[in-house]
Amino acid sequence: MTNKLIEIVERQVAEWQLKQRLNSATVEKGLPAPNVITLSNERGAGGLEVARRLSELLQIPVYDREIVEHIATHDHVRASTVETLDEHALGRVDNYLMNLFRDKSFDQTDYARALAHTLLALWHHGPAILIGRGAVHVIGHEHALAVRVVATMPDRLARLRKLDGVSTAEAARTIADADAEREAFSRLYYDNDIGDPKTYDMVLNTSLLTIPGAASLAADAYRLKFGRNRKDAGTTADAHVSTAA
Repeated sequence: MTNKLIEIVERQVAEWQLKQRLNSATVEKGLPAPNVITLSNERGAGGLEVARRLSELLQIPVYDREIVEHIATHDHVRASTVETLDEHALGRVDNYLMNLFRDKSFDQTDYARALAHTLLALWHHGPAILIGRGAVHVIGHEHALAVRVVATMPDRLARLRKLDGVSTAEAARTIADADAEREAFSRLYYDNDIGDPKTYDMVLNTSLLTIPGAASLAADAYRLKFGRNRKDAGTTADAHVSTAA
């Protein structure tokens, strides 16, 4: 976790706190939860590039797996994030979390609960793109467009060689390690095969689609599913997208 990323998270929390104070007197209570995009990505498939483009098209922030992990594993950051929700949103988050673990066979360790709580808090802060960490399983499909970004192995290797400046062998090891970690994470915490296409609303193959083309398809699907247009999709916010593929 770099100091720069920590600063980004702290600034985002401060902005949520300011927004909550400014809106406390005027916000309509009991509004339905926002609609988000959950994005699962094969390492080297360009999912973070797709997310960046999506963020520009829909004018909504991106929370990558590093931000989610940082908030979930730092008690004071998670507490600050949750405190920026109004009492009605906080009540919905708590009720949703309770029902989530009651109704599904999810892991219920302290870490799993902290992670789910973090994802739910980010969800309730407004429309956003949530990358990885099982967001697709935590946020129901009625409130999320679930996207998975994939590519052929040759293209994944080529992207990592270019981005990281590594050999084909090193890129292959990185991909194998990432695939194993993400599959194990999904199995352990959500009892799910991460590659099962039935988990997602759409699977985008960046070996067949350009990055802008994939992002445009996802943006159109988001607008179609939730009846949003370019103007009312959300508001731009400071958010971090890591440079990893």
